[in-house]
Amino acid sequence: MKTKNKIFFINQIKSYVHSFYDLTIYGPSEFQFSDSIRYIGTNSIQNIEKLNLGQFISHSNLSFSDYSGSFVDVSNIRYFEKHFKGYFDEELMIIEYGQYSSETLLISTKILLEPEIQSILKGLEDYSIIDEELWSHLEHEAQNEAIVDHIYDDFCRYLENDRHIDLEYFSDDLLLDFFLNCWSMGSFEVENENGLNFYSTHETYFNKLNSLEIIEEVEKFAQGKTNEKH
Repeated sequence: MKTKNKIFFINQIKSYVHSFYDLTIYGPSEFQFSDSIRYIGTNSIQNIEKLNLGQFISHSNLSFSDYSGSFVDVSNIRYFEKHFKGYFDEELMIIEYGQYSSETLLISTKILLEPEIQSILKGLEDYSIIDEELWSHLEHEAQNEAIVDHIYDDFCRYLENDRHIDLEYFSDDLLLDFFLNCWSMGSFEVENENGLNFYSTHETYFNKLNSLEIIEEVEKFAQGKTNEKH
């Protein structure tokens, strides 16, 4: 690229970056022999003036961790991974991984003027979700995993510690089946408190029953399963 054209190109990029409310700028590490990416700062006037083709930008809706962000941000990054594989192969898009399972999508300044990239990033300024169907699918998947991985264990602790029920009275399979049946009937509520983790509220159903009635509910369920086999 000729010098004059390059200056014009960079000035266009600077103008585009300046038009955003919330972008962050990243660049190569200052340490020799390191290929890591470092955080430079926000899209302030001072940082934009120093912007060059060796840097990257990210958007607030293209970053998450265990303690920040949400499935909206997860789905946005997965959307780029799915639809712009070529840019990842050429390292014009990079996912920076960090502590607490964090991910940040970095987009090279070299491709910021591509119409499709411009359209998506500008769209995020008005609406935080790129693909609602993908977002819904990922959230539903995570909730299903959380049901068995976390909420079921929480449910067992609730019966044992809060309701003082000896769980050895039931087989593991029976208790899990009973739990999943209650779940499918909407006996629990799930709270998505910090975006990426789900919590259950058993009190909505089981606080209406005493411990003996809960045992009777499980036994009734077990008897119903036995009757279905005959």
